[in-house]
Amino acid sequence: METLYQEFQISLTEKINRIIYTLMNLKFIGERIPSEWYARTGLKRGIGVIAVIFSIIKDIIFKGFYFALVIVTPILMFGAIVSDDNFYIKEWSDMTIWVFFFMNCMIGSFFASKIFETDEKDYVLLHLLRVNPKKHFLYKCFASHISQTVYYTVFMLIAVSVLGNVPAWRVFRFMVIYLSFRFIGEAANLKLNLKFGILFTDKNKAVSRLYYIYMTIMLIAAYGVYPVVYFLSGVKKFADTPVLPIDKILSFPVLFIAIISLGVFCAVYILRCDRYAFIAGKVANYNVIQAKTAEIENVGKEVYEVKEDDISDEEMKSHMFMDKTGYEYLNALFFERHKRLVRKHVRNKAIIAGGVFGAAAVALILIDIFASHEFRVKTFDEVWSGVNQLITVLIFIMYAVSSGKNLTKAMFYNCDYSLLKYGYYRTKEAILTNFRIRLRYMVKAEMPMVLVISAGIIIDTLLLGKISEWVQLISIIFCVALLSIFYSVVYLCMYYIFQPYTEEGAVTGFGYNFCSGVIYMVSYLCLQIQTVPSYFAWVVLGITIAGLIISYFIAYLVAPKRFVLK
Repeated sequence: METLYQEFQISLTEKINRIIYTLMNLKFIGERIPSEWYARTGLKRGIGVIAVIFSIIKDIIFKGFYFALVIVTPILMFGAIVSDDNFYIKEWSDMTIWVFFFMNCMIGSFFASKIFETDEKDYVLLHLLRVNPKKHFLYKCFASHISQTVYYTVFMLIAVSVLGNVPAWRVFRFMVIYLSFRFIGEAANLKLNLKFGILFTDKNKAVSRLYYIYMTIMLIAAYGVYPVVYFLSGVKKFADTPVLPIDKILSFPVLFIAIISLGVFCAVYILRCDRYAFIAGKVANYNVIQAKTAEIENVGKEVYEVKEDDISDEEMKSHMFMDKTGYEYLNALFFERHKRLVRKHVRNKAIIAGGVFGAAAVALILIDIFASHEFRVKTFDEVWSGVNQLITVLIFIMYAVSSGKNLTKAMFYNCDYSLLKYGYYRTKEAILTNFRIRLRYMVKAEMPMVLVISAGIIIDTLLLGKISEWVQLISIIFCVALLSIFYSVVYLCMYYIFQPYTEEGAVTGFGYNFCSGVIYMVSYLCLQIQTVPSYFAWVVLGITIAGLIISYFIAYLVAPKRFVLK
């Protein structure tokens, strides 16, 4: 207990000093705060209580955000597509537990080891302050997994109470299984590292290949099984679809006892292991921590680095840019150099969109050929009645697949970061000229996906026999086109208004983070609309056009003053 208390005190002192440092660097407030606050024990105790509370709240918020984004959102998206009159249905609870099992038990347990997740704090505690390695790692492991189990139990109880009707005792029983899987994963990583010197997340070729195969299988199992079961069932109400209650399957007496027994055995193995000093020297030494820190600092830049083969010497010597001068030439060269980044997103989005609408077309053709007349008419009418619901899904999908954020990062790290150091590049004329040119390129980059989705909607509408509903069809196509453009333009405008990127690869600035959060929340909330009115597409169209115009003019007015190097 003494070691645990010591670690808590050190961690708390660090948080308090960070809070004092932050306050001292605030305008107007900082100059009134004396540096002696660092030495005031009584004051630190008060701040310490606040720091602990905020730390717990932050942990809960992050866990809740993960649960909402990774577990609940895909289920709501699927339900928005297939649900009929009943939006909240009991089988969704089983689907929630199903997705959680594969994402957190089958993936998270083996690829998120708390023992081997080290940082600078571990180095300070283990090597500078000489904290007992075994007590340190055991505290990290058990405290983290038990607290996570408590948080996720609360989130799961809320989710199943909203989405369905699963008894609380089923949730508690499943979370015991989840905690057992966490200890199984920790013990497996510990044994693998001590015996072979590797982890499940290692980047060597053999392990990496197995990692990607395993991850692919688990992701398909998590998100693909329920849609397949639904569409193969041949029914139109998800409530009639056979469910897959994974928690009931795992709770068969023999299987349940085996899982719990293995979890207890692994927890005992973790407790009795006597090699933690060796692990501390291996994964928390100075060189390893420095390498991890450098990797984290560069993670925002490495993805956007230009590779040597992104543009060949022959292309550079060609006359492809001979008609361009000044900033037109600069941006043409930039987007050509980054064609790998641009084309990758364009290609992937077009392929996914084509695959989805192509699969829908094949399904409609098969129904038209093999199904009875009554079933065909009923199915086609139900599909068309859900077309307006498609807009709510597309709003979130367009947000998720937008390349605007990636492109603005590439603009900063590989172009603007260097040029903003020169006065001529910070002039109003230069900033606005680059803004207009880049706006044109980013809109152009979204066109392939817009064309694929538009063609898919038209073809599927023809197969449904609803081409006479051309007014609604046109509104949907315009929505798709403008939504795709909207997210790219808004991210570009936010980039020029806030310029949130720093040299180290971080994203800073309250305004940028707030606007990004608002965009996500609005996109996500659209998925929650239960009954979509017939005029919804026109409302979205009007809001999108207004948003584009307002964003453009704000950026045009503010960018010359705010687009600076931080």
